[in-house]
Amino acid sequence: MSWFAGKRVLAAGKDVDRGASNVAVIVGPIAGVLVLLILAMWWWCRRREPSPRSSTTPPHEKPSVDLVVHDDYVEVVEHDTCSRPEGDSADGQTVAAAMKHVQNADVGGDVDVAAVSILDAHRLPHPVVLLEAVLGRGTYGEVILGHYHDTLVAVKRLRPDHNNPKNMQSLVQEIELMTRFHSPFLVHFVGAMWTHPDMDDLLCVVEYMDLRDLQSYLAKSKAGPKKSASFSWPQKMTCARHMALALSYLHDQQVIHRDVKAPNVLLNQSMAAKLGDFGIARQVVEKSMSNAVGTYRWMAPEVLKGKYYSVKADVYSFGMVLSELDTHVVPYYGMTNPKGQELGNFTIMFQVMNGAIKPAFSPTCPPWLHKLALRCIEFDPTLRPTAQEIVQEIQAQEKLQL
Repeated sequence: MSWFAGKRVLAAGKDVDRGASNVAVIVGPIAGVLVLLILAMWWWCRRREPSPRSSTTPPHEKPSVDLVVHDDYVEVVEHDTCSRPEGDSADGQTVAAAMKHVQNADVGGDVDVAAVSILDAHRLPHPVVLLEAVLGRGTYGEVILGHYHDTLVAVKRLRPDHNNPKNMQSLVQEIELMTRFHSPFLVHFVGAMWTHPDMDDLLCVVEYMDLRDLQSYLAKSKAGPKKSASFSWPQKMTCARHMALALSYLHDQQVIHRDVKAPNVLLNQSMAAKLGDFGIARQVVEKSMSNAVGTYRWMAPEVLKGKYYSVKADVYSFGMVLSELDTHVVPYYGMTNPKGQELGNFTIMFQVMNGAIKPAFSPTCPPWLHKLALRCIEFDPTLRPTAQEIVQEIQAQEKLQL
């Protein structure tokens, strides 16, 4: 874990000549009086301040944040204790309590329907057989292959070393959100499963996409010295359209995915693309959000800065995925500084926050796709297209190819 924090620099001064001591004799008493005045003013202002519990934070005032990096995953941690119900303690909560008090820090309130009732309504009547083949691993969970009713499924569970009330809340939130979705462009939610009374073995069961994730498929299908590309541009256009349709659906439902990237796009044998992994997706109640998490190479500058953001942050990430469809590598891969050194994580994040870097595109990238990607990754969110506008653009280009 790395911390992206400012550094305090202290400089030690030295006497230049003997006259400095004379100046100190004169300035010392004056400085002392000023310090006393400042302290008196501070004490007077503190007495006039309302109690912290009665104060309200302006809607667009951002609490201080730390940018925490877990490998390629970024979490902007707010120094704000107001989102936890009074009397609650993350360390003191049991898993059962976490089930009953699922909080959405971005929305600022309880989930509308009791979490336990939602889980009960979607509890699978038959056991899921876990095949223990790991399909993917995230910050706190892992996805493994399973078997349910003679059908292969993907099963998300908490990693044993990360099974705690906070992460259990996240898994329950993900399940609760997925129960609302009905789109052919989102990974289908099959149901929830658990056997322990305290639900600490909770499983989220979804459909299995047999070609796995887009990032892996791009790596396998990349052209080489003795191999031609096996992922055609018509297929890539279909993939991009399916992704845009998924985002259009989510945004119509007032949901921000917040982690759009090739590893979270799943493919099947018919080359249908579906968006998955809703672990950090959130319902949007206000016009924007600020609790920022995601994977830094795909994150919009306003998100990295910890500023308020909207669904246009997903559009930015979509533009990053378009660069992956073109190059078959992650955004900014192989980029170097003037000394020829590969750019590090923090350098990339800093340049993204300042609008000083863009992902590379290949010479064979269709001009219209390159132009669309650049529109999606505009520094100003208001200049980015909507997901529905992206769908229309891709559909128009597909018609021209017929």
